[in-house]
Amino acid sequence: MLLKPEAAGRQIIYHSFLYYGLDINEIKDAEFDKLCVFAADNWDALSDDMKKKLGSAEKLRASGYHCLMSQQDLYAAAEKLRRPILIPPNHLNAFIKKPGHLMPVSVRCFLR
Repeated sequence: MLLKPEAAGRQIIYHSFLYYGLDINEIKDAEFDKLCVFAADNWDALSDDMKKKLGSAEKLRASGYHCLMSQQDLYAAAEKLRRPILIPPNHLNAFIKKPGHLMPVSVRCFLR
C-alpha cells in the first residue's frame, strides 16, 4: 500500500463517517478492509491521537463503526464533499462546549 499509516487512518475515519453517518459508500468494502488491515498491521507507527480515534488494532480489523472523529475530521469531510453537513444539535453542542471532543462516526448527520 502506498499510503502511510497515518494517512490510512484518516481515510478510515472519513469513509467510516460517510458510510455510518451519511449512508454514502465511496469505496468498495474490500478497499476499506485493506485500509483497516494496513493500519492495524502498522499500529505502532500511528500517532497517539490517531490510535485514540481508531480504537484498537483488533477492533479495526473487524469494523470502522467504533471509530471516533474530531471537529477537524468533520470539517475535512464537508470540504471534500463540497457540501455542508448538518449535525444533530446534541452532538454539535458537545463539539462547541468541549474542545478536543471526539464524536462517533456513526452519528446520523445530513447533507445540506
